[in-house]
Amino acid sequence: MSKGNLTLTTIALAGIGMMISGGAIAAEKSESKMAESKMMAKSDAGQASNNHWMHAIGLIQVDQAYVTGTGSEVLSSGHNLYPSGSNIRHAIIGLEGGYGQYGYRVSTNLSRINVGTDPSTADIDYRTNLREAFIHYKPTKEWCVVAGQMNLPMGMENATVDEDRMFMERALPAQAARLTNRITLGALLQLKEYDVNLAFGLYQGETDHATLMTTVPNIPSSEPTGYMARLTWSPSYKAGTIVHLGATMARSDLDKAYGVIQWKATPELRLRRSGLVGDTNTDIAYYSSGVIRHVKSYSISTIEAAAQYDSFTAQAEAFYYEAKRDGLYVSNYVSSKINYHGAYGQLGYVLTGEQRPYDAKRGTFGRVMPRGKMGAFELAIRQSFLDLTQQPDAAQSGSINPAGTGGVIHSTTFGLNYWHDAHFSASFNCVRPIIPVSGQVNTDLGMYGVRVQMVF
Repeated sequence: MSKGNLTLTTIALAGIGMMISGGAIAAEKSESKMAESKMMAKSDAGQASNNHWMHAIGLIQVDQAYVTGTGSEVLSSGHNLYPSGSNIRHAIIGLEGGYGQYGYRVSTNLSRINVGTDPSTADIDYRTNLREAFIHYKPTKEWCVVAGQMNLPMGMENATVDEDRMFMERALPAQAARLTNRITLGALLQLKEYDVNLAFGLYQGETDHATLMTTVPNIPSSEPTGYMARLTWSPSYKAGTIVHLGATMARSDLDKAYGVIQWKATPELRLRRSGLVGDTNTDIAYYSSGVIRHVKSYSISTIEAAAQYDSFTAQAEAFYYEAKRDGLYVSNYVSSKINYHGAYGQLGYVLTGEQRPYDAKRGTFGRVMPRGKMGAFELAIRQSFLDLTQQPDAAQSGSINPAGTGGVIHSTTFGLNYWHDAHFSASFNCVRPIIPVSGQVNTDLGMYGVRVQMVF
């Protein structure tokens, strides 16, 4: 890393610290206003056209992880590449604002990402990642039209913003289903009379979280183009008693001869230097379906259910992933249709009596807002699995088509969250993943993480 990039990064992080201090001194917003300003500005049609507003937004998450594992299979499989250590999980800074019926949001992530291929070297690249850059127009209270780069709400877990999640990381199947940083033209519709919300959009652009297009020279290949829709229904909607149901579907068409895709996830505690098992040379995830070639189209479907009673919050989702290949290339491969599935369920209880606020428009639960000066405590547990058993291709070698890890990965995660106020919180997670290695042997790891978080 050059001295110039280091200087720019240092200045940017220093600026974040200054804004946090300023935000703490000048914090005048009520808790309800803080909850409303997470994803996009709410500008009603009746507002005056000269009503302009703007403020800074940001998130800092600092993690410390400790990993244990026993047995010769841990070393022989390469899973000793998951060391203990610290990590800046997120260092996000941005702006959001509005002008009458129009609004915007821009944010970037200054946290470090791993782009190295050799675990013995410190191949860490410091990048500034543009996360969101979109504008929206709200002609009525029911409709909102959005255009720009954004994360698509693939299910309830992925629709929940980073600072509001119950656990430090998303569940295994939700990670594999993420569609991040997509150029999208979409719309949001809220029908309060029927307790129904609908989000749909057309998207384009690739991301290493889901699809990877070929880079073979002299072969033109268009970016994936797809569409998604999420429908949620909350028939019982009042504080302390929530019932939530929903479904999401996304489908993308790729070049029929040269489309390449893979689904992948990390255990539910993310490390700065995760292993590189069965993945590409720019990937930090180590549980993968393997590269699926000659993909004509892929689809991701989810169903979701959640409920809240008093201080209890329950949430569950099931995921189905499918890739279809072009018929001309089927003869050399195992199947013309590849499919995987996964699911998770989680339960949280706030010991101090508060409830997680429910956002009907987004179809998600927000972070706990303490009532007392001592803050709020929350206990949580989650069980999840991701089945990537089906191998996409016959046994092959080479970097163009690395094999997947295969099998079924399970994870049990226990969490303890402390919410000091609307800005500061801390979390402790204990994760027990069971990762398939070979045959009937599994790698059994113990992972312990602590996170401190500041939101402004």
